Amino acid sequence: MLQKLPLDVLFQILNHLSPVDPFKVTDHPYLALSLVSSALFHAVESHCLHLLQSLQSSSIITTSSTQRLPYLAHASNHCRFCSTPTLRLAIIHPSIPACRACDNVQWPNKITLEYATKVYGLNGRELIELFSCGPIERRWGKSWMFDENEIQRYIVRVHGDLEKYLKEREEMWEREKQKSAEIDPSLPHEERRRRGLALRGVFRELQELAVNEDDDDDW
Repeated sequence: MLQKLPLDVLFQILNHLSPVDPFKVTDHPYLALSLVSSALFHAVESHCLHLLQSLQSSSIITTSSTQRLPYLAHASNHCRFCSTPTLRLAIIHPSIPACRACDNVQWPNKITLEYATKVYGLNGRELIELFSCGPIERRWGKSWMFDENEIQRYIVRVHGDLEKYLKEREEMWEREKQKSAEIDPSLPHEERRRRGLALRGVFRELQELAVNEDDDDDW
């Protein structure tokens, strides 16, 4: 079926498939498509040649008789956005080769799981299941990074007005802090414990450390 598509449509499809995951180079669609038919082989080769020429990099040495292999080798260890040689991966999307500068340009608003939980009221499991994320080592151990813009778009879809939602969250924190301060120390131990457990979920911020981008070299 692909062979019957107009060339411009076929090239658009191939261009959509051009990103390379460094951990799955041998599973890249270009390799499989080139084995389907002679027409697709030449289409893949022609598109890879175009991609290599568009990079205009003197570091690309084409000794292979095919074009797809040099392209895949280059794309797997060069920044996807500026073609700078790098083994670094994007923090939030660890399947994308990205230098630090481009990572910060493409995803400028990265936040930790702890911060996202405190501000947006989503637990860790929800965050990891719903959003793109990547692990990062902090001083106290492993954490996860998220794109704050993606989380905000989700909040808007689910709750509507973002500012109103954040204001309600802030008011809720203040109410719960007030309730905590009003727990009567003369109450029986079990009653104080029950009320304390009821408030435990809203005091996560007391156990969190402030996020400072300058503290981490990997950002």
